[in-house]
Amino acid sequence: MYAKLLSYLFLRVRKKILEKKKGPISFLLWVSSFFFAAATWIHRRFYTAFPRFSYTSSSFVISIGSPIAGGRGKTPFTLFLLSLLPQDSCAVLSRGYLSTAESSNAIIPPFLIDPEKYGDEPSLIAKNYPKAMVIVGKNRAKSAKIAEAHHKKLLILDDGMQHRKLQKNIEIILLKASDLHEKLYYLPRGFFREHLRQMKNADLLVIEGESFDEKALRKYTKAPIVLWKKELKKPIFPPNLPFSKDVAVLTSIACPELFIDAVKKQGFSIKQERCLRDHAPISSSLLTSFWKKSRSQGAKCILCTEKDFIKLPKNCSIPVSYIPMSVKIHEGEAHLRRFVDELMCLFN
Repeated sequence: MYAKLLSYLFLRVRKKILEKKKGPISFLLWVSSFFFAAATWIHRRFYTAFPRFSYTSSSFVISIGSPIAGGRGKTPFTLFLLSLLPQDSCAVLSRGYLSTAESSNAIIPPFLIDPEKYGDEPSLIAKNYPKAMVIVGKNRAKSAKIAEAHHKKLLILDDGMQHRKLQKNIEIILLKASDLHEKLYYLPRGFFREHLRQMKNADLLVIEGESFDEKALRKYTKAPIVLWKKELKKPIFPPNLPFSKDVAVLTSIACPELFIDAVKKQGFSIKQERCLRDHAPISSSLLTSFWKKSRSQGAKCILCTEKDFIKLPKNCSIPVSYIPMSVKIHEGEAHLRRFVDELMCLFN
């Protein structure tokens, strides 16, 4: 019941943000956003004035983050960066939102995928790169110390822009090209967690899209720019499930509409869809109920993201397939290659 209520409230608030209409709810969210902005400013100023409260790791720390909440590709870019580095010398420090390990600091054991305990995104990273150490916990400074004890040379701080208890050597910031022209509303009225002015600290800027307004961007940062795009591959169907274009879509990601549009572009006919809040669990009862409705509408299977797929109940008998994601660099490959070459010097 609690999960259903939380999902309902999250999706209602998100709908109000995207609608950009004025009204009593929008006004309350707008007032609340001033408190969020003030808290963010105080937090940032405190750690700027008192850097001794931030832990300086003996390992090299890369932060991958964004001033915008949700759907900016932080985890996909973390996976992409790991593919270019020697994984056995790397550790990923993730908070593990809504997981039982969030309040502690735990290493995900190799080949043990448990999203409920460790979180969906850390589990996804551990599944794809079992040689890399993935440490889950809200206290990333403590996670860094654990990684140091295991002699990891490079620490990747997933979603680390707002985390200041751990000093960073490199700051990678991710944006969508459209973010540069969005009205600056902080959470919960909008999606901003930081002002775009904080991009002045970026060492590398990664922008999702095929083009961007460089004049607008250069008001905030002079960092080298990489232009990229997330692309969906062909769906992975279970061996005993015949291919079908009639599907139902079930997902719990930050920007479900982008996934749904991509599924349609691949030629699938969506008979039923259900969007949960980001990081929401997928229970057996929810999955069974959704499949019953979907099958009555003519769906032959359920289609989801890889992040959703790892959260499915074990021994699931319902036909579910997922679409893996890939990354394509459009511009700035030379900047990225130079950046990776500099990182490789750490391992020599």
